[in-house]
Amino acid sequence: ITFQAYQAKAKTQKFIENVKEIYAVDWLKIEIHCDHDSITLSDGMTTYIQKQGDSFDLDNISLSYKKTCLKGSYNSSIFIKSTKESSVLEIEGNFFKFLYGQNITGTTNITKLVSDLIEYLKDNDLVTPTAEQLKKIECGDFKITLIDLNKALVFETKEKAINYLNRIRTAGSYPNRKNKHVEDNGVYFNKESKRLVIKYYHKGTEIIANSKHQSAITDDLKALADLTVRFEIRLKWRDLNDKEKLYASSWSDEFIRNTVDTAHSKLRLPDEISLEHLPKAYRKFMICYEQGQVHEAYTDSTIKRYKSDLMKKYGISL
Repeated sequence: ITFQAYQAKAKTQKFIENVKEIYAVDWLKIEIHCDHDSITLSDGMTTYIQKQGDSFDLDNISLSYKKTCLKGSYNSSIFIKSTKESSVLEIEGNFFKFLYGQNITGTTNITKLVSDLIEYLKDNDLVTPTAEQLKKIECGDFKITLIDLNKALVFETKEKAINYLNRIRTAGSYPNRKNKHVEDNGVYFNKESKRLVIKYYHKGTEIIANSKHQSAITDDLKALADLTVRFEIRLKWRDLNDKEKLYASSWSDEFIRNTVDTAHSKLRLPDEISLEHLPKAYRKFMICYEQGQVHEAYTDSTIKRYKSDLMKKYGISL
């Protein structure tokens, strides 16, 4: 290893060691008062005309602006739609990734995040907010209709992170969330819920799959992502309404952290167990596995069954 490579590795290690906790707002969908030109900001229009008998009521024509996909400086996108209500925009996307090119880190300051986005749109002549509108945005006077909150669960090694995720995929459960949907790089609980969705996934694998949308990733951030299992909770309109959290002014860093930690604490996983505490049959299997002799001693079906049992019953991933 060269001295330069050694220095880079040491710098990355120091960066990771200084990362204590990462909580962030990921995906957002908001309704916000902000002056704009509806036609310029829309990807066309849809016209609605009511039929009256054999003819059409041309005196009652309504228009609906189509949402547009806007690419930022880092190739990440947000979606903007001008509504029928004067000066109101619907904006949806990962605002942090749109502005900064990555979402391995992030922020829990919703009003600052949205203010920065509006300033970006203003600087690019896409919106023309008034001073009063900007002040209201800074005070959190806008509606949130969907929000993703997340926490980085950082492990010592990439292998430990992936093993933890595999334990959840294989043996994890969640109270009152019987609908479990397992994917190659993650697991959902209640994926189709109209209120609240839980998700776990390996961040390092996710950024590789979506590398073209995260062009600002440094070596330090990539190394951190490899050690990270992301816990994510999506709150939809019904849940936000019941919690009286539809307006950004009612949100705080403390509320976000408590919401995320409370949800994550409900995950049920079998406790990991050491080799000496395993039943004799499983100890023998583990020893053969570690010595590379498992295929000589067991059939393929037995190996598959033992691996499944070790994960589900004892939290051991092979």
